[in-house]
Amino acid sequence: MGRERVLAMDLLRGLAVAAMIGVHTVNALLDPALRQGALSAVVHFASGLVAPAFLLVAGFTFLLGNAAEGAVRPRLPRVLGRIGLIWLVGYLLHLPAYTLGDWRVRVGASGWQEFLGVDVLHCIGASLLMLLVLRLVVPGGRALLGAVVLAGSLAVLLAGPVWQAESVARLPLWLSGYLAPFGTTLFPLLPWFGFVAAGAALSLLWTRTRAAGQEERFQRALLRTGLALALPGLALLVLVRDHLHLLVDERPAPLFFLCRLGFVLLFVAAGLRACRGRAVLAPLIAWPARESLLFYVLHLKLLYHPLPGGRSLVELFGPHLGYPGCLAVAGALFLVTLVPAVLWHRLKSLHPLVGPRLVQAFLGLGLVVFLCY
Repeated sequence: MGRERVLAMDLLRGLAVAAMIGVHTVNALLDPALRQGALSAVVHFASGLVAPAFLLVAGFTFLLGNAAEGAVRPRLPRVLGRIGLIWLVGYLLHLPAYTLGDWRVRVGASGWQEFLGVDVLHCIGASLLMLLVLRLVVPGGRALLGAVVLAGSLAVLLAGPVWQAESVARLPLWLSGYLAPFGTTLFPLLPWFGFVAAGAALSLLWTRTRAAGQEERFQRALLRTGLALALPGLALLVLVRDHLHLLVDERPAPLFFLCRLGFVLLFVAAGLRACRGRAVLAPLIAWPARESLLFYVLHLKLLYHPLPGGRSLVELFGPHLGYPGCLAVAGALFLVTLVPAVLWHRLKSLHPLVGPRLVQAFLGLGLVVFLCY
């Protein structure tokens, strides 16, 4: 979806991949006795910034690659294919059975809930499709920026009312999960599309400021905005939630969104500063940034699915480890996942047509196995 890259966004995505592996490992393996106190609260809040960072980078890179006039329609099949792949992988990771025969015999209501739950990949796929529609129907420039900001704002402001609406709860689960956290849904579009829209708006502003040669001014504006949102937002959130007890569930509250957006903007500003004058990133950051989807899939498979001995890492170690043990397992997962990610990226770089063909063959073979066994 466009070859242009902004090094600071690659930096943020690469660090988010590493943090994601650490967060999932801690969530799966940390001893419950350690899930309290100040350290646990800090870790919990920091882990809550990983998904917003991913979503913002997804919106930024998508619109950056598709912002130019006339750049989308000639590549529409390819863009839709990429969005569809992200969406499909999200559902494949939730498969409760790997063959149609097993599905008919073993999958009940809870299995359907697991399969239809909206996770971060579903949210990214649906969000990018919404951005694509906006890009196709709205002229570029200020009109597109206004449409993106409006759509993101509505996603944030409507989250609370929609989550509580009884009519939404009566919708089919395959649809209601995209609006509110029903079933096993973790990332409904309301309010999480707001982070994708923020990244898309940021890419439009970045393109304009860079064309004017004002990158440093842009970085300073991001820093000021991030500080204005993050620190007062966090203080106010703690006051309203923990002391005044006015928030039972903070996730649909606009304050939740603004506070986390502020911290992510601070990361972007820091990344722009750190990448000034650089041509490349360190390999341990660059590879996860380039192959974040593969990292996401492989580390979950290694963490939760049975290893050759018949037990998964979660069954072997969790939840009994301390923070050092969790970090050690996360580091091992990162390094093990790094090897196939590097090989896959080099294969695609050397043979651009081979990668898509292999993906198509793998999905086709999987479909045959699913239907025939």
